[in-house]
Amino acid sequence: MASDKLISIIVPVYNCEKYIKRAILSLVNQTYKNLQMVIIDDGSVDNTNQILEEYSKTDSRILLLKQNHKGQAAARNLGLLYAKGDYIMFLDSDDWYKSTMCEKMVNTIDKNGVDLAICNTSLEYENNCFRLYRTMKSGFSSPVGKFEIKNQNFLNTKFVLWNKIFKKSLIDKYNIVFKDLTVGEDALFCFEYFCICNFAFGIIDRLYNYNIRKNSIMDYFYKKKYPKKNIEVLRIFEYLYNFLKENNIEKKFESEFIAIFSKRIIFCLKNANQNDKYEIIKLANDIIKATNLKYPKGTLLNFIQNNKITQAEQYIKKTSDQKLLWGKRPLTKKIIKIIHFIKKAYLYFRIKK
Repeated sequence: MASDKLISIIVPVYNCEKYIKRAILSLVNQTYKNLQMVIIDDGSVDNTNQILEEYSKTDSRILLLKQNHKGQAAARNLGLLYAKGDYIMFLDSDDWYKSTMCEKMVNTIDKNGVDLAICNTSLEYENNCFRLYRTMKSGFSSPVGKFEIKNQNFLNTKFVLWNKIFKKSLIDKYNIVFKDLTVGEDALFCFEYFCICNFAFGIIDRLYNYNIRKNSIMDYFYKKKYPKKNIEVLRIFEYLYNFLKENNIEKKFESEFIAIFSKRIIFCLKNANQNDKYEIIKLANDIIKATNLKYPKGTLLNFIQNNKITQAEQYIKKTSDQKLLWGKRPLTKKIIKIIHFIKKAYLYFRIKK
């Protein structure tokens, strides 16, 4: 039996007149009709608001909210406040859903007794080229079907909002909201939700279309135009540990916290300039001191905890050398680029068919 539960879809919008019509139409034309579309205009100064007003008059399922420009976190929190659905989904204003996304997501989470459902995603670049964005990273043992969100499954599931359906009851019970962070507030939301979940279900279908455009947040990250991101992204671990502690589950997720924290520090240090590296190490040390976790000897966090910076640098270099050994060779780099091009072309023509 198909689900008939209400889904609230939260859409924060800011100056997105070029793409917002496509986003709204992808919701209006969903095969699953029991929807509440909560659209938040975050103080747009272009024609976005006029477009939103027009659509809100033609479909009673659209709830249009307005606020002064406060950012995506505040806009999403406002959406959560007005959401009446049994389930919550998110849509970025320059992206769009496949017409069957809501139907497949709600039936999956409803029928399989899970707390979260996740689908695959296609990335669209401005040249209309698509590529597959997998639900989970390669090497994940169960990329589709039902799985427990713990250990390696926890680590390999991508911490993004837009390809997931969440239970509103769990969000309310644990007071999961978006923190006022410059970057990473969506990942933190996912981190916290994952920690209070038992099981999830991965869907192989590509139901979400993600648009990568110039000057977007993702574009800034890909092209490294945002120099302080490597420092600010670590701050999510302060909030995450406090969430774990408040709910008395810091020991249950100790290994996951340490693993994710370590990987993020390595990533940040590898991509930071020399001045930012000192700030990253200091912030990491402050977070480590604030936690009551056991950091095993010989690991990165243990070195940082004991101010053994030389050993920490050697640890990171060793990790980097192992991962980049082949990528450092010019010929191998060219081969990798060719393989990526072939994959993109293959996916593009498959979608066109």
